[in-house]
Amino acid sequence: MLQPLLRGGGGVEKSIKVYDDKEFNENDVIIISTLNFDFTNEILEHCKNAACNIYLDNDIYYNGLFQYSIYNLDKVSEEEKKIFYLTRYAYLDNRIINFLELFGFEIINKNHYNIENLYKLLETNEPNFIIVISERDNIKRVKILDELNTMGFSPGKNNVVGCQYLGWSRKYLLGKNNFVKDALCGHAQKYESLKFCGWKILKNDNIDRLKVMILGGSTSTEELFYPETWMRKLYKKLNKLNLNCAFYIGASGSYSILHEFLRFLRDGHIIKPNVIISMSGLNVTGNRFNNRFNLDKQISDNEYITGLPSAENCYEYWLRIEKMFKLHTDSLNIKFFPFLQPMNGWFPNASVVNRLVSEFEEDYEDCKDFCSNANENDIYTNLIDLFKNQPEMLIDNCHYTDKAADILSDKVLETILPTITEIYARK
Repeated sequence: MLQPLLRGGGGVEKSIKVYDDKEFNENDVIIISTLNFDFTNEILEHCKNAACNIYLDNDIYYNGLFQYSIYNLDKVSEEEKKIFYLTRYAYLDNRIINFLELFGFEIINKNHYNIENLYKLLETNEPNFIIVISERDNIKRVKILDELNTMGFSPGKNNVVGCQYLGWSRKYLLGKNNFVKDALCGHAQKYESLKFCGWKILKNDNIDRLKVMILGGSTSTEELFYPETWMRKLYKKLNKLNLNCAFYIGASGSYSILHEFLRFLRDGHIIKPNVIISMSGLNVTGNRFNNRFNLDKQISDNEYITGLPSAENCYEYWLRIEKMFKLHTDSLNIKFFPFLQPMNGWFPNASVVNRLVSEFEEDYEDCKDFCSNANENDIYTNLIDLFKNQPEMLIDNCHYTDKAADILSDKVLETILPTITEIYARK
């Protein structure tokens, strides 16, 4: 007879009852479905000795799919590599192993988590395999990635993929850089400063400086992903040139050009930047409203409007807001540098795996608008194909490796350096 595994839920303050794993026999089935990964992990630990099969409704976690780390396995089949599977959940992960084997992948380590086997394998063979990690505990996953990195394996080198997302920084995973609600834009990065909550500030307090404001989405967010960001690299390069700037980074995950403009309209007169850098484009795609001039926020009312119907395509909308932004900054004598960010995988003849980063066909069509309309003769710097067909540029579908961040910071430096130098000369 079927009986529920857990009762209650809905928040950590509510009681949850989990049946003793000894109550289950091999003919039973445990199905776990929660909206909170911590609850999932807690129940898994409790039930790990149960004699029956255990199933999750999210065997491969959403972020692992959405950021397509698991789909980077196309390199395995192209290069005839094998898979070294690292997991602590051998009793649970047989379905993932079956999924991989169904597509013809050879699994060379599928019994349990045993990194010692990996050391032994590397002692005797060239690494002709890719590592797949299944680790639901954030802290343990960080430790595994740190250890693998010392052995030459990392997501940025495309030789490690995960059933869970592998790109988060240690600070984010340990809860030290969470999101905070923003009354205007829905959310922002909290960072450490209470006075400048939502802004990451890079500066040397003992040096006279000019102010650089940086706006964008997750690719321009500090302390969210594990590689060093292009902004921090740019900050260091300017300091080496004795052009000491204070960076005010107000980017946040999923921000579009409209979020950027609104953040500046609200906070710009307080920060008073000399220079603004906008790195955007990708987060404008996929807007489902019939008028793109809307923030992607939950609206609780049953009836609402999104403005007059508009036939404006994604690129036209993005460029219109950028031009509005520039008109406003020109009126305030602030130097504005808009960049159309790299978009990998959206070009004609892109591989099936690169197409998979687009969850919806509308996203792909929007990105095609950018690719077909981007040019070198407008108000922005066009970097859309900066990483086209280049390996080891991305840790997932759009976020940069350390190598890519370095290249991107060089491009930004090349663009802004004459203006920064000129401003310094007048000081």
